[in-house]
Amino acid sequence: MPNITTFEILDNEIKKIGEKPIVLEALWDGDTQGWFLCLYIYIETGYLFNKKVTRHSLGHITLGDDIRVFSGGQWTEAILAKEFGQKAISKYNLEFYFPSPEQPDDDCPKWTERNLAIKCVDCGKLIIPTDSPFLPKDICYNCHLTREQNEKLVKNDLIQEGVILYLENSEKSEKIGFWGSYSYIIISNFKIHQIYNIDSINSLTVFKLGRFEINNLKNDVLNELNNKLMIYEKPKINEMERRFSKSFYEIEYNSITYQLETRQNKDHNNILEYIRTLKYLDKALSEGYDLKICFLRGITYQDDKFLRHINYLYKGQLEKEKIIEDFKNLLSQKQILDTLQKLEKLGCLTVFDRTVTLTELGKNIV
Repeated sequence: MPNITTFEILDNEIKKIGEKPIVLEALWDGDTQGWFLCLYIYIETGYLFNKKVTRHSLGHITLGDDIRVFSGGQWTEAILAKEFGQKAISKYNLEFYFPSPEQPDDDCPKWTERNLAIKCVDCGKLIIPTDSPFLPKDICYNCHLTREQNEKLVKNDLIQEGVILYLENSEKSEKIGFWGSYSYIIISNFKIHQIYNIDSINSLTVFKLGRFEINNLKNDVLNELNNKLMIYEKPKINEMERRFSKSFYEIEYNSITYQLETRQNKDHNNILEYIRTLKYLDKALSEGYDLKICFLRGITYQDDKFLRHINYLYKGQLEKEKIIEDFKNLLSQKQILDTLQKLEKLGCLTVFDRTVTLTELGKNIV
């Protein structure tokens, strides 16, 4: 089925059916690659008691960029579908049925199943009630998640601790990744003098490694990598296991390709991590970056929510009055201002002339 990106493509698919359409339907579906919209057409044939309604697939609208799931951004697929729907109404005088035009939801009924549906008590869209004993039956899953998130925001518990690595220079920064514990990062195997008293850290703390420290760390990593490569043995794994294994990797180093089975072989896992580490250390040295090691501790749900809200919904900058407006139904003005003040003291954002701007630290920890 075609990816429908223009009304002309949609119209051609409708014409292929060869009958006058009565309903254009848009329903969400998803897979491991993300969400997409499926478009269907209903036609009616026969007369009186011999009338028959049939459903035909036209194609899908797939644009990707599912960071919107976390950012609250607009779904361009939905915007396109609504545009196509209005044009189809004008041309064919049909009904446009799009039960979830704001957010992806695959629990909405087909047009022919409307009589089996109920309205979500929070957002009003049609849904087929869930049969899960763990979920409410009167609201959609998106609204259920929103309620949970709002409860967490009000309770303001601490979020999961972790460690974030990123590169930063005077012009920009680049996130390397997040780990649940410092011990999970391969560089924790080496003595880094700047990092100390880890167990006593109880607030957001950032350690900086400059060029000299990065070069020393690189030499230590190189020595360990060379030691592991001296005893490297190719894994004994058949083609079927290799094809479906999630722990099998091929990686090139010094023009040699190494096959690594990282689940059962700790040396192989270390080789993989050493090579990956060398890549970002080399990048830091060649492009003038510092390596920042950020211990994410003492951060609450409100802190995290504010940073994500500013970063993803407003691209890192908004007016203070706007964030007060956005959260006024859940938090008091004092709570909002206190959170902004805390994040400013931690170095996650700046407030200047009523404008709130995320720092590179603030961007990288979310």
